[in-house]
Amino acid sequence: MTRLQNLKIAALSTTCLLLLAGSAQAAGDSFDISAAPAASDSSAPADSWGVVTVAIGGVSDTSAAFGRYNGMPDSGAGFLSSWNLGKRDAWDSGTTRYYSFTGDNVNVGFGGGFGPEATITLKAGDQGTWDAFATYDAMTYRATDHFTTALERDGTLAPGFFNVLNGLGTSGPFIGTSFTSATAPGYFANIGSAKHYPGGLNVQSGGVGSTAGHVLGGFTYPNPSPSNYSIYLASLNELVDKIGTRRDKGTIGAKYDLGDWTFGAVVSHEHKSGSLEQSMTTAGSNAGMMTFPMPVDYDTDLYTATAAYDTDELQAHLSYQFSNFIDHNAGGFAFEGWNFTAVRTGAASPFTYASYESSGIYSLPPSNQAHTFKAEVGYNLDPETRLNGTVVYGLQLQNSAFVAATQNQFALANFGSYFNSNPTSLNGLVNTWFVNLAANTRPLQNLDVKLSYTLDARDTQTDPMAIYGDPTDAITPTTINFTPAPVGSGCTTTPCAVPWQRLAVPESWTKQSVVLEADYRIDPTTRVSFGYRFRDDHRTNAITHQTETNEESVKVYTSAIPDVVAWVDYVHSDRSASAPDFSMWTKQIMSDCISQTNAIFNAGTLGCQEVPFYEAARTEDAVSGMATGSFGQNLSYSLFAKYSADEYHNPPAFYNSITSPAVGIYRNYSLQAGPDVNYRLDKDTEFHFFYTFLRDYRAMRALNNLGTTYGVISTYDIHTAGLGATWQCTDKLKFAADYYYSYGGEGFSQNGSWGSQAAGDPLLNTHSSIHQVKLHATYEYSEATSIYLGYQFDSLFTTDWALVGASTGQVVTGDVAPMYNVSTVMAGLTLKL
Repeated sequence: MTRLQNLKIAALSTTCLLLLAGSAQAAGDSFDISAAPAASDSSAPADSWGVVTVAIGGVSDTSAAFGRYNGMPDSGAGFLSSWNLGKRDAWDSGTTRYYSFTGDNVNVGFGGGFGPEATITLKAGDQGTWDAFATYDAMTYRATDHFTTALERDGTLAPGFFNVLNGLGTSGPFIGTSFTSATAPGYFANIGSAKHYPGGLNVQSGGVGSTAGHVLGGFTYPNPSPSNYSIYLASLNELVDKIGTRRDKGTIGAKYDLGDWTFGAVVSHEHKSGSLEQSMTTAGSNAGMMTFPMPVDYDTDLYTATAAYDTDELQAHLSYQFSNFIDHNAGGFAFEGWNFTAVRTGAASPFTYASYESSGIYSLPPSNQAHTFKAEVGYNLDPETRLNGTVVYGLQLQNSAFVAATQNQFALANFGSYFNSNPTSLNGLVNTWFVNLAANTRPLQNLDVKLSYTLDARDTQTDPMAIYGDPTDAITPTTINFTPAPVGSGCTTTPCAVPWQRLAVPESWTKQSVVLEADYRIDPTTRVSFGYRFRDDHRTNAITHQTETNEESVKVYTSAIPDVVAWVDYVHSDRSASAPDFSMWTKQIMSDCISQTNAIFNAGTLGCQEVPFYEAARTEDAVSGMATGSFGQNLSYSLFAKYSADEYHNPPAFYNSITSPAVGIYRNYSLQAGPDVNYRLDKDTEFHFFYTFLRDYRAMRALNNLGTTYGVISTYDIHTAGLGATWQCTDKLKFAADYYYSYGGEGFSQNGSWGSQAAGDPLLNTHSSIHQVKLHATYEYSEATSIYLGYQFDSLFTTDWALVGASTGQVVTGDVAPMYNVSTVMAGLTLKL
């Protein structure tokens, strides 16, 4: 029988016996071709260069959710490869030269381009003298396949929406047209019984106002007709497909040994490009929600130099790293929309609806630089005592030019003088310090003690700055009266009337902790550990300035029970916090949550609907444990469980001079537990089963716009299970398969109302499920050749939610539902060279 015939028989034999597989794999991971047997260094011939694996495969369906991270988001066929090649001088040659060339996930096809998740590394050197390497990494992320938006990639309005503007009304909707307040147009296109507007929004109701400006679509078409509807609905089909990013990173490095010293250097360059999903609102109104693609174009350079010293007693490591991050979209990204603003022509009605071009400017992280110096020292004081120390200093710099506060022509015409006074750049400088000192010693034969101190400090030298933004689309300047005047406003009157502003204030902190741990061995099978940690955190420019945490723990480990190894751990923690300092909120960022105009806000009065608490006082208890063991020689198992609960001690909330119950999270707990069992039926057949239950519970209270509290409780449960098996059919033929299932659901309950007309929505309850089936077979044709054949099925079902209130509120993603049913087939060949 010829070799080709043998290969055909081996491939066909796999199709009749693909039964059960090995270990569970989370849905969406890369298809695993590593199950194909590969030659190890010990089994390869003396002159072997290693192994090469090549495979071809196909994906049945296009799904960004399935291929988000694995580089296989699109249906179609592809080629996969990996290799591990190397050569070194023989042990008795008198030389130590070696070469290594590896590649992983070097794939082509599946819509991810070339090597969407590839890693290729080349190494060479003389062992013990010098080493050099070069590495290439690719990382691909697919956000969505069908991103619905009214905007093109360059930010301009899609043609379908131009048709809406030009096709309805003689000179554009409502331009120069007068309406009385009683007949002022609404802000939604009424199509059937639902309300529609750009970006794929669909809500059941919406408010009508006479002064709020909304982005394109925030109006009722005059005299709607079927032809108008068709134009509008066609425009909703504008798509920007394949939102995602690609990162390509190259790294080179070398090191040289010189006696007790080793010197090294590494240089890397990374480029990231593509687009991400983004959204905005106009005039702070959800009715003007717009989604659009945000361009991404980054470069990151890292330069690292190291020096290490190593003797029996003293070890030291010194390093310096320079990071240079460059955002090539430094000017931000402006997109075009359209506002319709009610202009009062007299003391009373009627209103004239004037239109204004609206350009929103978005920017991503700006260009910045960072210097990092690091020193690590370890010293063996004696055979029982070791001292370790680490000191890290960082200098972070950022002074990129700010993008314009707004390009809204109406806002610039009325408030341009304020915008022109804004700072032009951050001039940011931050010093960071990290220090860790530790001592490990054995004062008694069965007692080990560790003492450590840690300092984490951030010293910000960036000046605060007041920034004026879009003050709304009102015809007259909207001012907010503050007493006292906001820092940096330049206001001398009381109360101080200024346009809406944001005061950007940097935060600094000093975090210190001391840890004492003792481990005592009672006998050869049992030991007990005790721990104590004290942590002190101090922050400037924060609502919570000071927190102190005391934590105690005890852990018991034992193997006293035959065939069982077990441990249990208990941790108790108390955190105290300083009284909330609302001066930051009331005087510096109050304008973010003002719900009324020209109100007077005193420094001691909180005028926001919700109060943020940063590291609130709380008590935490956590217990966890694990047992592993076996019954006989064929059954092994492990059991794991963990429970953690927090009780928060928030102070009462103060709203409009009224004291209310404490708001924020007041209780949460998490629970995780499950078994993992492995059973060997005989020397050729093995089964594996696991199950994990995870619960996350959170209860919180907040203030609504009526000044009363409402409560929200959410419980999120996840069930995960897997069943698999492997069967060594013959010495050369092996079958494997597994089934993986995960279910997650969120239960949501509420008492009280979010607002005067928002009582909550039962659709906030959600659930998702994942199914995965993997089948594969491997056939070792010869010592140098093996064949792999596999099939994988992945299924995801999920529900999403949308808040629909009586007058306002909606959620827009711009995406289709992330559900899929994907089949993947793969055939591979591994060669030992």
